[in-house]
Amino acid sequence: MDAHAHAPELSPPAFEVLGTLAACTWNGPHRAKPLRRWTRLTPVAFDHALAELARGGLVQLERDDVFWVTDAGEDWTRRLFS
Repeated sequence: MDAHAHAPELSPPAFEVLGTLAACTWNGPHRAKPLRRWTRLTPVAFDHALAELARGGLVQLERDDVFWVTDAGEDWTRRLFS
């Protein structure tokens, strides 16, 4: 990734989810419901934030509440929360 690339434009809920993922030491699989408990978000807000991160290529949604952090997502969590 370009060292001068700008941070992705994220809503506050998506930024909160990404920040929660920064505390994880693995890229997945993650289960959304248990991870949501570490945020202040409602289930609906969390789902919208996760979908936003997926549209931005920062996470990859799978089936049954499971997702992975992509390489780009890992890079941005390190950049934004280290």
